[in-house]
Amino acid sequence: MSLVTIELKPRANRTQMKFTEQAVFLGKNGASAERIEGTHEGFDRLIALVAAEVNDAA
Repeated sequence: MSLVTIELKPRANRTQMKFTEQAVFLGKNGASAERIEGTHEGFDRLIALVAAEVNDAA
């Protein structure tokens, strides 16, 4: 189980992202590795979404 918070703040001509995850791993070996893999997949989707928005704005 995890709780993720993502904060996005404007910084000059960029965006600062702060990622915080609070996680509890109960009873299953490998749960931490699965959570990390899921986080990577989520970031990949976020990158694709932002890239699409930037391309649409151009």
